[in-house]
Order: sequence, then C-alpha cells, then structure tokens
Amino acid sequence: MKLGVFGGTFDPIHKGHVAVCQYVLSFLSLDSILFIPARKPRLREGKLPQATSKQRLEMVKIALRERSQFQVSDIELHRCGPSYTVDTLKEINNKFNSVSNDVYLIVGSDVINRFHQWHEYETILISNRLIVYGRPGYKEPQQLPNKLAKYKERIQFVNGPEYGFSATSIRNALWNGERNIDGLTSEVEDYIKKEKIYVEEKQ
Repeated sequence: MKLGVFGGTFDPIHKGHVAVCQYVLSFLSLDSILFIPARKPRLREGKLPQATSKQRLEMVKIALRERSQFQVSDIELHRCGPSYTVDTLKEINNKFNSVSNDVYLIVGSDVINRFHQWHEYETILISNRLIVYGRPGYKEPQQLPNKLAKYKERIQFVNGPEYGFSATSIRNALWNGERNIDGLTSEVEDYIKKEKIYVEEKQ
C-alpha cells in the first residue's frame, strides 16, 4: 500500500489542503492519504492554534466526510509535549508494517529550506519519501540545502495547481464577521459557527 501522510495545524482545514492532497493522490497513484492534526507544532513555538485539538480534529473529519481515500488520525493529539513528525511516522510504519518506500510525507515547498531543522530529519528521509508540493510564490530550488543533498533520491517535487487559500486569511475573515468564506466548505463553516470558533483572536 502506498500511503500519504499530511500533517498540519488545520486551524481551520480549508479547500486548499484537500485539493493539494487530491492532486498528490492522483499524481503519485497513492492508495490513501492520512491527515494528522498536530497538537503543538514544534517549529511554531508561541503560536498556539486558535481552535482546540478536538475542534480541529472534528473540522478535518467534516471536510473529508465524502472522500473515502482520505482518513484522519488523532495520533498526535494524545501525545504530550511537542509534535515530532519522526515519532508519528515511526508509529505509522510500525502499524502498517511498511517498507521504506511505502510512506510518503507531504509538505509544502516553503518547508524545504528548513527541513533539516526538523527533529531527526535524516531518519525521516531514510525511512520515508518526502513529497514537496509547490506553494504560491515558491519555486523548486535548483539545488537542495547541503544537509538534504545526499537524500535527493528520497525527495520529489510536485508542481500542481496553485490554491491561494490561507488559514490565516480565513481566520481573519471570520474574526471580521464574514460569511460564505471562499476556502471553507459550508459544512466546516457551519461547524465553526456552531462552536463559536474564531469569534475573537486568542493571544
């Protein structure tokens, strides 16, 4: 089985997240993609999610309800301390008894220049493949950072359609009282209204 892994804060999940994964699923002929909300992203210290872990998990479930090839895992939400991707991938590989080429970690291209700062990044690249999706304003580098160069065979860039949705701009729109926001499905937006999420910004 070829399994994609897509982690994120999902604060909130938006159409861009889903569209990117749908493109990668088709482009790489993956069997499924696992969406994993992070409890506390390691490289975003001081920037806690605005929605609770439970709310973010529920929004992801709602957004993926009609997509059988997309699944949701709360594996990181039960972990104490920062979310380390390497630990999550180890658990996934053990659970699915995967060989090294079966798990594909999907990230945005804004990550690649600092991927070597990730905890045990070499372990990630040795045991999994890294799929780098082009984000608006970013271009595939002609050369990888020095620390990643020796793993170039494990890294694949995917240049698909650009989706200009941003969780930050969506939160701002919600704080401003906007409705029918482009980027949110109506079901996710209804849940946000029901739970009164993003009514005011948390510091």
